[in-house]
Amino acid sequence: MLAFIGSRTTRERNARGVGLSVYEVMDGGAWRLLQTVDLINPSYLLVDPDRRTIYTVHGDLSDISAFSIGADQRLTLLNQRSTLGRNPVHLAWDEHRRHLVVANYATGSLACLPVATDGSLGEVASTLQFTGTPGPRHHDQTGAHPHQVLRWPGTNLFVVPDKGLDRLHLVELDTQGGLRLCGDWHATPGAGCRHAVAHASRKLLWVVNELDSTVTTCCVDASACHIEALDTVSLLPAAHYRNSTGAGIVRHGDMLHVSIRGLDAVVSLRIDPRTGHASPVQTTSTHGATPRFIAMTPDERHLLVANETSDALMRLSIRDDGLPGEPEQIVSTGSPVCVAFLS
Repeated sequence: MLAFIGSRTTRERNARGVGLSVYEVMDGGAWRLLQTVDLINPSYLLVDPDRRTIYTVHGDLSDISAFSIGADQRLTLLNQRSTLGRNPVHLAWDEHRRHLVVANYATGSLACLPVATDGSLGEVASTLQFTGTPGPRHHDQTGAHPHQVLRWPGTNLFVVPDKGLDRLHLVELDTQGGLRLCGDWHATPGAGCRHAVAHASRKLLWVVNELDSTVTTCCVDASACHIEALDTVSLLPAAHYRNSTGAGIVRHGDMLHVSIRGLDAVVSLRIDPRTGHASPVQTTSTHGATPRFIAMTPDERHLLVANETSDALMRLSIRDDGLPGEPEQIVSTGSPVCVAFLS
């Protein structure tokens, strides 16, 4: 199995990263470095296992790059395209992997790019600009700031958490790559919607709100483009309210795991099988600083945490009760911010 780590690289981000790193994950669990690609801020990664390609947005810039993954496990640049916006932070496939949808955080827009059969990227097919009144936290909420593009399973409907406008946007993608806003849900002012995870069969969505470090449980009617909030829970002890921010969220069975920067911990929540409400049950230190990104390993036996400021990728074993154990460091690397896999 191959693992890819994207990192921050620029002085403006006070970064120490080397770009995009390729590792072989050995049978015993060790990671062996195979290649480092010199890139500026490869800050979110997406792999296409069929085409054997990997895509990365370049944080704080305006570009997305496509690489082929060779039989020798090395990356070769296919091409690079503009996203027609600034600071692309997240990207997602359409249902049939014919288009990529990218969130431009700084300029408050989405862009859709077609993908060729060889994995290379075409020019932007369409864009969608979000508008509205920013939230009350003026330093962080200067306008629309979409932070994720989450495709609702089995559809070409995308949920877009918007940190700047305190909203979840619902966006439809047509077969030609056209984007259309079809619905909105408004969060608590100043919440700062960041990332979300879905359970399509239960029509549930859980949103981590960055600025107030809460998780909101929502019910989603995808056919009607409608979202309704069910409840919101805090992830923090009161003493940490002002210096901590929510970051990543993953769902594993009936558990949610959320990383909190400042607190520098993963908060685990158990999902009520009847109502879908999520309740915090454990807080686990990440043994490092600024856990911006978390993800499950492909075998779902471990939770990975990228401690951006302390330059380490940590692995937490998932116990039989669904809760993570103590973290162990598996890779030391500068300013890690995303991990992706090719099995």
